[in-house]
Amino acid sequence: MRAVHDIADLVLPRAEIDEWCIEALRDRYDHPWLAGRSDEVMANVDRLEAVIERARAIDVPHVVCHHDLFPHNVLVDRDGRVAALVDWGTALLAPREHDLFVALCEPGTVRFLQAYGAERLDLTHLEYARLARSLRDLAVRIRDEVDLQGINTWGFDGLRRVDADLVLARPFCDV
Repeated sequence: MRAVHDIADLVLPRAEIDEWCIEALRDRYDHPWLAGRSDEVMANVDRLEAVIERARAIDVPHVVCHHDLFPHNVLVDRDGRVAALVDWGTALLAPREHDLFVALCEPGTVRFLQAYGAERLDLTHLEYARLARSLRDLAVRIRDEVDLQGINTWGFDGLRRVDADLVLARPFCDV
């Protein structure tokens, strides 16, 4: 990931900090799959809106971001070296935190951030990326009415871990 972020001559659009999932979840807060949990969803949607406003006011460097560098998009050769990164459909110039949030979604957060050489991360942009990903994962399942189990795994479980994940990242951030 660090090598991707260090690429200097790639021309890509610049990321906007804006989330379709906010409106999608507000429109469907009464969806039966959210029964008894719509207050939790709306509290996180409100939180995301507040984080977006804070993040927009913070000027951070923009780097080449893949935006989906989870293990399923990393091809490794027989010697354990990265051979290729696939699924570049969402690549943009964005704050590096928009990629680094994946470290918070997998075991070994601290080891990952250390190996990356993470320092002086912006906690607000990291919170945005982490929170937005869980809300997008939830919203797409509600919108398309697919993967009911994924609502818990990728949506609610992720939302309930956001604060604990940010605690793990805090030593790597400017606070």
